[in-house]
Amino acid sequence: MERYMFFDSVDGEDERYYTADEFADYFRRFIRNGIFNGSGDNLQVGAAGQDMRTFIKQGYAWLEGYLYKIDIEPLELYHPMAHAEYSRIDRVVIRLDKTLENRYVKAFVLTGIPSENPQIPSLTRDENIYELSLAQVEVLAGKSFIESYQITDERLNSAVCGIVTHLFEQVDTTELFNEWQLYLDARKSHGDMEFEAWLAYLTDKKQDASMEHASFLALLNSKFSAFQQTWSNWVSDKLTTPSGEFYMQWKNWFDRIQQDWDIWFDHEAQRVWQAWVSDKLTAPKGEFYTEWKNWFEDIQDVTNLVPRSQFKAHRDKTIKEGVHGLRLVGGSLEAEVSEGNWHRIGQSVINTWGGM
Repeated sequence: MERYMFFDSVDGEDERYYTADEFADYFRRFIRNGIFNGSGDNLQVGAAGQDMRTFIKQGYAWLEGYLYKIDIEPLELYHPMAHAEYSRIDRVVIRLDKTLENRYVKAFVLTGIPSENPQIPSLTRDENIYELSLAQVEVLAGKSFIESYQITDERLNSAVCGIVTHLFEQVDTTELFNEWQLYLDARKSHGDMEFEAWLAYLTDKKQDASMEHASFLALLNSKFSAFQQTWSNWVSDKLTTPSGEFYMQWKNWFDRIQQDWDIWFDHEAQRVWQAWVSDKLTAPKGEFYTEWKNWFEDIQDVTNLVPRSQFKAHRDKTIKEGVHGLRLVGGSLEAEVSEGNWHRIGQSVINTWGGM
């Protein structure tokens, strides 16, 4: 079918109608698919590292003659939660959909399949749908947020995206992308090896430190036990050797301490006893003094030459009669009832009275 474009219509005579796809096809002839380079972060995919969202920065893309743009603020996309055991690879794409029910150019997340060896989702490119891949996103098993290191930029890969540079030929950046990707992979592999070596070094050091610590404790305990045994043997030997210097010094010290203690105890015990007795005897109303006085008075009738009862009766009588004194005459006790006037009292005694 012959088709030519674009010409003005003549109302009522020669109407010229052109579809959007015909208009896009016109530009497909000399503008190739990809993103416009811009400042270098054109439609770059990133992540905040807080949840399962990624974002696409502002920029422009060209898909089969159709323009796509984000021109105000980054566009956020949501990724399904990670599998508990297996990782997967998602893709962030720009999709042209010319089907009648859609007719749009939008950004989407192509969700990968969790697996021990996850595969990258394929792009759809047919007569109605055309997709450009901006980035791969590795969704790690059991992880609830996406970080920037999990994102692989694919904008420079001409096989899945590429850059629009001029009207007639698109620069093939696939080789550049592949070289850059190989460099990143090599650096990542080298970093992983260094990290694993570092972990192995730490593990070895931890084991070595634990063994050294255990060995040190064992050696310390051994030395301490040996010291205790040596000390015990030395002391035992010194104390059981009567002529040894240590034994003699210890015995002299012990004898001196014992002597000092005996002297102190003898004097102190005697002092305490005498003080106690003195205190008891000088307390007229004290229990000890009362009991001692009663005892002393009871034995006076036995020990005195003049019975206490007789002397007490005489004392009461002399007080009553005003007697001035006592005397012994011929073995008899006489009392002075007035000056120069003596009167014999009681029976004859053998000797003088011996106490009160």
